[in-house]
Amino acid sequence: LILPQNVNIILSKLEEHGFEAYLVGGCVRDILLGLEPHPWKICTSGSPEENLRIFSAFKTDSTGLRHGSVIVFIKDIPYEIITFRDAKDCDDKPHPDCVRFETMVIKSLGERDFTINAMAYSEKTGLIDPYDGKKDLKKGILRCVGNPDERFKENALYILKALHFSSVYGFSIEKNTAFAVYNNKELVSFVPSERAREELCHILLGKNAVNVLLNYSDVVACMIPEIAPCIGFDQNNRFHAYTVYEHSVRAVDAYKGSNINVKMALLLHDIGKPHCYTEDARGGHFYGHAEISANIAGDVVKRLRFDNASCQKIVNMIRIHDAQMVPTAKSVRRWLNKVGPDDIFDFIDMRRADILAHAPGTQADRLRDLNEFYSLAISEIEAKNCFSLKDLAINGFDLLEKGIPEGKEVGRLLNKALDAVIEEKVVNRRLIEYLTP
Repeated sequence: LILPQNVNIILSKLEEHGFEAYLVGGCVRDILLGLEPHPWKICTSGSPEENLRIFSAFKTDSTGLRHGSVIVFIKDIPYEIITFRDAKDCDDKPHPDCVRFETMVIKSLGERDFTINAMAYSEKTGLIDPYDGKKDLKKGILRCVGNPDERFKENALYILKALHFSSVYGFSIEKNTAFAVYNNKELVSFVPSERAREELCHILLGKNAVNVLLNYSDVVACMIPEIAPCIGFDQNNRFHAYTVYEHSVRAVDAYKGSNINVKMALLLHDIGKPHCYTEDARGGHFYGHAEISANIAGDVVKRLRFDNASCQKIVNMIRIHDAQMVPTAKSVRRWLNKVGPDDIFDFIDMRRADILAHAPGTQADRLRDLNEFYSLAISEIEAKNCFSLKDLAINGFDLLEKGIPEGKEVGRLLNKALDAVIEEKVVNRRLIEYLTP
């Protein structure tokens, strides 16, 4: 394998001091796929203290020292050097020989999750691939190392990682591994919330997300139980060709951006629909579903430990995802006032993805209006037109000078002025006669 200069520097330094060193796991996988590995991981027979000494001239992080990990920074890029956990027990020797250490590396690879992650490499030994990970990479197959049922029972996180790697790399999950995923799906509920969130984000952002989310919907429901009623729920509506869950998944797929908040909002935007379904001669209806969905989604994202800003944005997007975006300057200014210029385009993207996941033949007019709305939003922002209080030509001090008493009345009148400017009833300039109570 052709390795970057920085990696060769680390490997060479370790070997110069008499230690064995290998690239392991995801690093080898990504290099074979022609990708830039992140993070870089190197396993070595040197102790953590020895590794710190060897790289004393470099910036290092010893936070994980007691777990055998040292981070070395070269040009601000982190490289993790991990002491092989059995190295200290090798025949009472200060430095285990190459053959013994290679045996330990192979043993370690047997404890990994999937064959594509169970490879190691050094220039001395070449590629160490005891489980045919390279072959599985070429075939685009995700296969557990050893018995998949036992592997998932050992670590339920591997179930979500199977979906993660299948989504990100577009790999199919080998049938025995897939069966074990289904068979052990309930274990997903024991995965810590932060780790579940990380894996879900990888899944949603992957190129194969639509297939993974549809084929493993029961696993998703174990991670997000609130989504279970949406699976298989027929909408009985001319605007929808899919069930509630499949519509949401198709909407996730229709959004081609990388903002995880938008992806998450799309996954959950209709999660409240089964709770408000009604039916009449015209078909099925979901009155008030946006508010119900926002409330349910709020519980989900908090439980998954999304940060407060993301929780707020996801919930807000869902709460108003079904609101009409009329392509007029006045409407655009009202929307800019409501969500702000930083978020308006995420809302537009979400609305577009939602429409694209509706039934064919119902999209054209709404997409045309949305595209016009998008153009108007750009024009309003570029023209620096007034759509927020900070854009007003007057402020609270102006009102106080006119004798308006300090307090709520100032805010009420300023908002009245803003509404008048947005509605083009007055010009945004320093004239306040129309503000008299």
